[in-house]
This record gives sequence, C-alpha cells and structure tokens, in this order.
Amino acid sequence: MFEITSRHARLRDILAARRLELLQDLRRRVRSGRSDQPTGVGDEVDGSDAARGDEVELAMLQTEDDTLRRIDDAMVRLESNAYGTCFTCGIEIPEARIRALPFVVRCRMCEEKREQGRVVRNHGTGSDRSSGQLKFLEENPQ
Repeated sequence: MFEITSRHARLRDILAARRLELLQDLRRRVRSGRSDQPTGVGDEVDGSDAARGDEVELAMLQTEDDTLRRIDDAMVRLESNAYGTCFTCGIEIPEARIRALPFVVRCRMCEEKREQGRVVRNHGTGSDRSSGQLKFLEENPQ
C-alpha cells in the first residue's frame, strides 16, 4: 500500500468536500421540487412558465448529477494513485486548478490545445463550432 502524501490527502479533501456540497444541493433541490407542486389554478402563461422552470431545474439536476459522477470517478483515480496528473503530458496539475475543477483530467495547457484542436472556424457565419457539430452538418446537409 502506498504512503498517503499530504498532497494526496489535500486532493481527497477537495473531492470529498465538493461531493458533499453537490449531494446536499441535489437533496435540497429534490425536496424543493416535491414541495413546489402546482395548485391547479392559473392560465396558460403560468403553465408555460412553470414548464420552462421545470426544464431548467431538470437540466441543473442533470448537470449536478454528471458532476457528481465525474467526482466519483476522480476519487477512484485518486485511490489508485492516478489523480492529479495530466492525462496528456503527465505533469502534476496545480491544486488551484483542481480546486476550481475537482474532476479535471488535463493541465491547463493540454486542455487548451485539445479545445483548439476541436474548434473549427465556420467560414459562413464567422462563429466557432466544435468538430463534432461540423461533422454532423457535413453528413446531414440541409
């Protein structure tokens, strides 16, 4: 068994704190959603606003759930001593970056290079599109 370093302990604490924060927020949102049941009184605009609010809330819940899964994956990598180093170049990821993005897998420079490689200039509108979106558009012309 490997010796737990102070960095390892700090990284574990960062992940555990973020995980707890997300779980508490998810529980609060679920409880709040259950207590915000419609009364049945209102017009179409009220119903539309409520539906839009429900869609936003669901999207936020899904994002938090995804983040929770990513943190759980990071905790597994931490326990196998594979957390906190860049997947691409292998350097140690600074703790400041890990605090900002606890599930991070690349250093800032490698992530920027990866993102630049995925972004393709759309000459027609001057806007950027990911390569996946561009490929979809090329395969499905309108």
